[in-house]
Amino acid sequence: MARGEDFSKLSAIRRIRIYFEKNVGRVITAKELQAAAGDVSEWARRVRELKDEHGLQILTHNDREGLKPGQYLLETLELRSVVKRGMSSKLRKQILERDGGTCQICGSAAGEDSGCEPGKRCRLQIDHVVPISQGGTDDPSNLRAVCVYFNKDKADVIKPA
Repeated sequence: MARGEDFSKLSAIRRIRIYFEKNVGRVITAKELQAAAGDVSEWARRVRELKDEHGLQILTHNDREGLKPGQYLLETLELRSVVKRGMSSKLRKQILERDGGTCQICGSAAGEDSGCEPGKRCRLQIDHVVPISQGGTDDPSNLRAVCVYFNKDKADVIKPA
């Protein structure tokens, strides 16, 4: 933040980014982020934008064992390369319908016990068989519905050893 810059006049995404950067390596709660955003109702969307569109390596319970829902961790200030995502909601719906609303790895339907991570409910995402970062495309033949628990292990985020 520039000297003399009024924090309260910054956009919610800028305030959240500054908060993460001042707390690198520390687990941050959803309440803290909401307060940093100025109680903006879309604060979680801003966090996703920082992760997906700005390259911040923000980890959640989907990315790191030991983090609980509502906890976030920015491990490093190093930015990861950002791959522009352009999958439409229409394409997502098409893939989910084509795949019968089930994980193509374990066969679980949304809301059932996940075969990809026992003890958790199946939440579906669209997975690129060949990642975009490795030359894959959003062509339906390269897409499939999978449990978030399967897909989290394929993320381009740096994971601890």
